[in-house]
Amino acid sequence: MGPSALVAAAALDETTVAAHRARLPLDAFDLEPGEVRSRIRWAARQGQPHWLWPDVAVADWANALERIAEAAGEVLTEGRSRSVLDGDAAAMSVTGYTSGMGPLLGYWLETGRISASAPVTAIFALHLEHNRQRMQMMATQAVRISEAMARDGIEHTFIKGMHTAFKYFPEPGTRPMSDIDLLVARSDRERADRVLAACDFEPGIARTLPTEQNWRLRHSPRDPRTLCFVHAQDPWSIDLHVSLDRRYSAASPILHLDRAARAALPARSLLAPEANVLAQPALLLNTAVHTGCGLGNLTLLRLVELVLMIRKDFAAGPASWEAFIGAANRADALACAYPALKFCDELVPGTVPAEVIARSRRQVPHSVRTVVDPLRVANAQRLLRCSLAERFMWTPSRWGIAWQLFKEVLPPGWNSAAGLIDIYRARFWRLARRTLSS
Repeated sequence: MGPSALVAAAALDETTVAAHRARLPLDAFDLEPGEVRSRIRWAARQGQPHWLWPDVAVADWANALERIAEAAGEVLTEGRSRSVLDGDAAAMSVTGYTSGMGPLLGYWLETGRISASAPVTAIFALHLEHNRQRMQMMATQAVRISEAMARDGIEHTFIKGMHTAFKYFPEPGTRPMSDIDLLVARSDRERADRVLAACDFEPGIARTLPTEQNWRLRHSPRDPRTLCFVHAQDPWSIDLHVSLDRRYSAASPILHLDRAARAALPARSLLAPEANVLAQPALLLNTAVHTGCGLGNLTLLRLVELVLMIRKDFAAGPASWEAFIGAANRADALACAYPALKFCDELVPGTVPAEVIARSRRQVPHSVRTVVDPLRVANAQRLLRCSLAERFMWTPSRWGIAWQLFKEVLPPGWNSAAGLIDIYRARFWRLARRTLSS
């Protein structure tokens, strides 16, 4: 069943849905085999390869995102939302999925921090139940891998969600994840590969970064079970990193995040005592840069994550923020932290000191400010249009733009003629449907 099933659920008597929401079967909205790939082909033909929901109106999705962002801001500011989440249940579910907020909304509904109509409550309860089961499974796998790495003497660090879910969120099941990000030293990469292979993983899709390799469990599913929420049995992977350094595009400056990480003593994981995690201020910097480096990453969940992190770790005052500024300058990354800091403070005013936002903004190129400054929390994440201004906003020169264009003729990460054909087919439909904007 797809989004049309959600529409049917919304039409049910609210009292009936409320009485039975805890018993919604976990497979209530599973798609038929092949449906996900069919949706991907349909989306490519529309010139909007990231919009996979033909039964959901874009206007309903945008309206739902506005309302969810408003409710999240109220919960984080006042402890409880004054508004009631209502409206099209299918659009609410898809918005909870694309924003990453579905499980957390389910938790806030469960604990009385927000209110919603019975159909919407039923949907987000299912979001939460699936992600609770999924996180329990992924955490078990993370511990197993960490223990195997430790037995082989490999120092390793959990980055991103497998750390933040346990330290900053009300419970791990409220933070959805598609992968487990693991950092090892370059000198340990081959040994780490052997450990993952021994744990029944195999190399997955080739990545665009030479410092990163994707690994998947052998014989695990490759397609999502549903496109309504993160399903407990959806595919997941290990992303093995040998560096935190990154760049927004082929011709943009390198962000030397390893420098910031080396300057901070590592902390120990709450999940697996054998594993390290990033300490502050490197953790906030890495999270902010990852969130704001591309507008496709600017999900509402990641902004909420930043708010929770700042509240917990930066209560000491200006000294902590001075350490953050210093780390960001060492990494040449203060400018790239600006979009995430800006939207984080918009979501919950006062979260980031005004001077920190001002100092980061002064380093941001005009091309970036032109794209970022007019946006708001509810429309910052890009799903619907491919903006040329956004694509080249971090590229500092005409020569850089030319180089980036050259690199995109043969995009990094393609590993077959069929893969390249798929890339060019998607680009053709974007041009044909005029969804490539300036």
